[in-house]
Amino acid sequence: MALFEVVRVWDVWPRLTGSQVLRDLFRQAPTRSSGENVCCVFSTQSHLFVATKAQETNEDHLYGFSRVKEEEEEVECLLPLSGSGGLAVAVFDVEGVVCVVREWGQLEVFLEIDTGWRHTGTTQLCNGCVHCCTVHKPSNTFIYCVSAPDSRLHQVSACRYYLQGDSDHRGLSLGDTTRLLLSDCPQVYLWQWRGGVAVLPSQAPPGLLLLWSPTHPSQLQPFILGNDSPATCSPSSHYPALCLQLAPLWSKAHAKDGRCLVSVTVSTAVEELLVLLSSGEVITIENVDRPRGRVVTKLKDFSEHYPQPRPHTAEIQLFSLHTYCGIFSKGDLRLYEMLCGEMVWESGEHEGHQTSLLAPPFSTHWIGIYDSSGVWILRSQKLSEHTQLLSQALFPITTNADETTPGDYLDEGRVLAATLCLLWNLPLPATRSALEALHGIVQV
Repeated sequence: MALFEVVRVWDVWPRLTGSQVLRDLFRQAPTRSSGENVCCVFSTQSHLFVATKAQETNEDHLYGFSRVKEEEEEVECLLPLSGSGGLAVAVFDVEGVVCVVREWGQLEVFLEIDTGWRHTGTTQLCNGCVHCCTVHKPSNTFIYCVSAPDSRLHQVSACRYYLQGDSDHRGLSLGDTTRLLLSDCPQVYLWQWRGGVAVLPSQAPPGLLLLWSPTHPSQLQPFILGNDSPATCSPSSHYPALCLQLAPLWSKAHAKDGRCLVSVTVSTAVEELLVLLSSGEVITIENVDRPRGRVVTKLKDFSEHYPQPRPHTAEIQLFSLHTYCGIFSKGDLRLYEMLCGEMVWESGEHEGHQTSLLAPPFSTHWIGIYDSSGVWILRSQKLSEHTQLLSQALFPITTNADETTPGDYLDEGRVLAATLCLLWNLPLPATRSALEALHGIVQV
């Protein structure tokens, strides 16, 4: 039974505003002097954004496509970026406004209107070249990695933001204090989850992960894989000094354990931090202020397919979707059941292509991939097919869930939906409305 499929985005979201513009961006021949090269694709819960560079003028553009608003006769998909701030490196939806972080440190704010996009403000997040950025919404904090032009040394900083104005003229301002979290470090990867932000330096010791939390906003807490007790060290933002302090703990733990961190993601069900290890185990980090690792599952055929995974690279990327975790590698997608670690689905139709993973930072709904020819969504099949699989495994009953409509469950459907909820590590829904909302989450 094929529980998932990879489908072009305009087939999944037929009411996507400006879908013809999106098609044209990916259909342009790369050699056309008047065309635009697609550089990167971003996504939020309700929007898809495509960053391009015009071949003739070398201008940087950003297009936004909505999947929730009604299609208008005339919708301008091009966001009116200001000045020469460089390519967009991150796009976030923050309480109804879209925040665009650009390569040279500009933070631009846009509001979606009936005819397209309204520019509501620009501020300077930082000076230098921004390599990555994320936002921790519960604490209104941007975390970003920046470097001086042509420098191989980076720094990681945190800055609070504040929303201003009403819903029609929403703006954003930055706090007066920028906290330096890490200096003289290699480029880092960032992941936001409910407890804070994970910081993974690209050339860190194989078992080291740094964690930021709003309870200790001025420093990073180290997590060392295989260390029996939480690592403690003197607060230091200087990366070489921090590594020197942690070297005895790390070398002892690594000699005993031997595993390394391969990839990091966030569970879409409960926003826990998930870490893939070279052994094929997936662990979650508990208690960000005194972090410890707990094994969630072990992917049973991981070593067979990825015999020598390299740490801290994008060759193998972990992602989460509903009750499953997945691996994206060189265009190949594989999904595993979180509880038992069994592979349940695989797609190699994009294998060997220059394909990138598209993982919305705050979504429980979908995962995508993209290359120079288009965007595809990894979509779960109908709820009925999932419930049929679960009923065969868990219940000696048959269900006619195929005949139900969203929010109109039979008794057996309610039992199976509750079982799905338990498998997602969520509280058991106690009301019919909660079950209907669960149905809406599953039904993409």
